[in-house]
Amino acid sequence: MTVNFNPGIYVLQGGFTADGAVNLNGSGVAFYTQGPVTITGSGVLKLSAPEVGSMAGILFYGDRAKVTGSNAITGGVSGELAGTLYFPSSALNLVGSGALKGQPYLMLIADTMSFTGGMLTQFNKPVYNAAYQGSRVAIAE
Repeated sequence: MTVNFNPGIYVLQGGFTADGAVNLNGSGVAFYTQGPVTITGSGVLKLSAPEVGSMAGILFYGDRAKVTGSNAITGGVSGELAGTLYFPSSALNLVGSGALKGQPYLMLIADTMSFTGGMLTQFNKPVYNAAYQGSRVAIAE
């Protein structure tokens, strides 16, 4: 099955789940979720965030006050993501044998992150080279 998202902001009162061989496509899309994001199986992702507007550069935005539990991309999921996965108060787990490429950029922000299995995550460009105008952010411990 293939799901094609038109450009825009998708507000999900619950979470976001794609399971099995579901292919997700969308350019200029942002998902605001109030529940966990779970993408599992063998699907292919080709998603890019908006370049302008209030959600510029944001692909998935997990509401810090409402998202509990873990967000996960697992199994053989592969593809290209352009944007930020923002889960400031919950975990992000990348597990399995898939391959995700930041095309042209990818930024991960989460309370905790876990990379297990053979999941390849490729960051191709620094975020400050992204199409939208943002600020540079450093990671500090």
